[in-house]
Amino acid sequence: MDKSNAIATENQHALKKLASAVEASQGQFKLILARCNYIRVRFRLVAQLPTLCSVDINTVTLKPSDNVLYDTIRSILAEARPSAVMVWGVESVQNLAQMLSVTNQVLEEFQKNLPFPLVLWITDDVQQQLIQFAPDFESLGTRIEFAMFLGNRYANATETLITELKETTDAIFDYIVKSNSIAYFVPTDIGILCHGEIDAALKDLQHRGETLEPALKASIEFLRGQEAYANYQLGSAVTHYEQSLAFWQPAPRETERWVDHEIRRSGDGESGKNVSSSNLEDLEYLGNLDDINNLDDLDNLEDLNNLEYLDNLEDINNLENGSDTTVNEITVSDQQFLERQGIVLFYIGLCYFQQGEKSREPENCLYWNDARGLFQQCLDRFEQLNRHDLITKLINQLGEVILRLEDWDDLYHLAHNALGLQQRQILLGAQGLAPLKAQAYGFLAEVAVNQSRWQEAKQNAQKALDTIATVSSGVAEQGTEETQETQETQGTKPSLNSGVSIQDNALQTMHSLQTSLYLLLLAQSEQRLGEAEAALQHLEQARVIAPEDNPRFYTRILQGLRSRSGRLGKSLYFQQGQYLQAFQLKQYQQSLAQQYGWGGFIGAGGLQPRQQIKLVGLPTNLIGAQRLAPLEEENPETIALEIAQSGRQQDVNRLIERIGSNDYRLIVIHGESGVGKSSLVNGGLVPGLKQTVIGTEDVLPVVMAVYSNWVEELGRLLVEALTGINIETLHGTSLQSPDIIIQQLRQNEQHNLRTVLIFDQFEDFFFVYLDKAQRRQFFEFLEECVTSPSVKVILSMREDYLHYLLECERAPWSGSPNPMASMEIIGNDILSKHVRYPLGNFSRE
Repeated sequence: MDKSNAIATENQHALKKLASAVEASQGQFKLILARCNYIRVRFRLVAQLPTLCSVDINTVTLKPSDNVLYDTIRSILAEARPSAVMVWGVESVQNLAQMLSVTNQVLEEFQKNLPFPLVLWITDDVQQQLIQFAPDFESLGTRIEFAMFLGNRYANATETLITELKETTDAIFDYIVKSNSIAYFVPTDIGILCHGEIDAALKDLQHRGETLEPALKASIEFLRGQEAYANYQLGSAVTHYEQSLAFWQPAPRETERWVDHEIRRSGDGESGKNVSSSNLEDLEYLGNLDDINNLDDLDNLEDLNNLEYLDNLEDINNLENGSDTTVNEITVSDQQFLERQGIVLFYIGLCYFQQGEKSREPENCLYWNDARGLFQQCLDRFEQLNRHDLITKLINQLGEVILRLEDWDDLYHLAHNALGLQQRQILLGAQGLAPLKAQAYGFLAEVAVNQSRWQEAKQNAQKALDTIATVSSGVAEQGTEETQETQETQGTKPSLNSGVSIQDNALQTMHSLQTSLYLLLLAQSEQRLGEAEAALQHLEQARVIAPEDNPRFYTRILQGLRSRSGRLGKSLYFQQGQYLQAFQLKQYQQSLAQQYGWGGFIGAGGLQPRQQIKLVGLPTNLIGAQRLAPLEEENPETIALEIAQSGRQQDVNRLIERIGSNDYRLIVIHGESGVGKSSLVNGGLVPGLKQTVIGTEDVLPVVMAVYSNWVEELGRLLVEALTGINIETLHGTSLQSPDIIIQQLRQNEQHNLRTVLIFDQFEDFFFVYLDKAQRRQFFEFLEECVTSPSVKVILSMREDYLHYLLECERAPWSGSPNPMASMEIIGNDILSKHVRYPLGNFSRE
């Protein structure tokens, strides 16, 4: 028997063993760990299962956001009494270690309440994590292993794995080349093998003693760079990209100067300064600048006769094929090498660009200069191949760097050249170039604003808005061509994610950013042209549309609304006499600088959690199945550095410890005015709680600081918090009475949530509700909360208002003969040391 038939027979034996285990375990809990690294293998095997097993098997597919395996199974099955359950997607869970740890803690719940066989499909990596984080749970399982499934195309498993690895990496490069927009992020499930399967295939080949050919190694290193970028590991991404480039880079005859790609660089940042406006004008593909001014009049192919860079229609056929006589002299192998060089250079440049976005001045300019040089080298490679289609897609990213370096002459030339390239590709039938064309008009508007050519700035900003408005929100406009081959007839690889939908999500975010930018540029020009009302309207629109996860740009909008000075003169808010709004926006600007690490904490504005800048082009719904591992950096909110540096981390830890204990239902944080109570809550306690698991419960902090209508505000904040973790509320988007809020808080317990209600600056409550009778509703609500084990309440207030809390102990609420009878749970003493948590001033030490 050859090796192929041996593995197929082995898998059949394993499948029969699984079927027998399911049939023999009816009416009792039985854990079956089915280990298989290849998703296609699982689907093909499961498709055969009905012929071997008489039991109907229900399916549960885990989502990346799931945290508690037991609750997920119970909630999906609801009242059903299945004969058996099969669980898919364990490897896709983002916080898998946490899920497994919780699973180990509730082992008895599985045994008592799930009287049926439970089949868990796992990979090698998941099995290792099971042993590490859920050893008791794992020890209960019957282990069944499935080997690599072989199709009919290849003679042995080694050939299959190598071929499918090559086809997968080729598909990723093809996706980049054929996508109509810049593929900032390439979904790793677009090829034959998805992310987890690639790792498994490499391990299998290593066990077989196989060595990959250099080209395949280089392609896999590129894929590793993509995954590292998606995980916010820019240094690691550059390392992988460099290793890939080392293969695709030409022999030593290459004489151009190369930059040091270490992301934590210490050089002088001069590498990118060799690109000047003269370089841009001399490049062959950039065409004739004088002709490009007439681009808006180009409606059909006849107009091409007016352009010097397309002398006859014969050139179009050459361009459409992406080659001409020059390229024909290059071998197919050389073409691939140059193409992949250019691609890898682009992504290294993207890492530098993003590092510049994250860095403070003047360090950011060093990174941007390096990115500029890398993007230029990328374009040079594609110029050697006459790949004008790729140059058209990527040239705008060079423009983004030049914009940040404020090299206005070069940006002007690049924008005109980009428009010429885009118009040429549109006339050749290219689709989805409207965002790039709008971006080029935006560059021209930026140049005009900074050179005080206000009418020209207004015209170009309006052109950019008109162009981006034509972009459809659907997949059709961004139209990515599918490059994946048809899968084997034995079964198609399931898609954990739609690569198109993920990329579409990122594109829509970028379109929103572009639209808000063009509105800002339009408003700036209108302001200087004396059109203040229109300018204010457009700035407000920009503020609403702009994604707040791009803080540098969002700060530009705020600056336009409120700043007194600057090159644009007196701001719109000051012009309109809206001084309070201008002051509030200034505070928000300072808060953004603190959150993203651009500036220190200033004054009494209050600390906020430290935020992570989202990498350019990454979709917001990127899921764990496409990442190497869940990282700490994935969490967008972390405890503010100022909390740890000031010594407040100890207070955060103590408060979290209290919240995790059943002995503390109510906590009153108190201190002098300005001592840092709000900063402790927002910058330390809230992000700390979001990263905390108490038993089997996640923590849901809800902070309220506005009391003009406390019921409506608390209901809104609770809905917002639940929506953020994809949990539907009992009454849709409306929680407008204390009773309904209490019902929702109790419902949260069913989702394994411990809700922490934090009433910050609580002394304001007593200023809003002067009549004690008006306060009654809140104290009755408080009484209900402290009696619920899954709800904790924190009141944060100035200590000179603590005596107001004594009202809780004086007046009889809820028809009880005793004042706040349910407050016995806190010893009927709301001001006891057990309840209060004093926060003192900083010491000199």
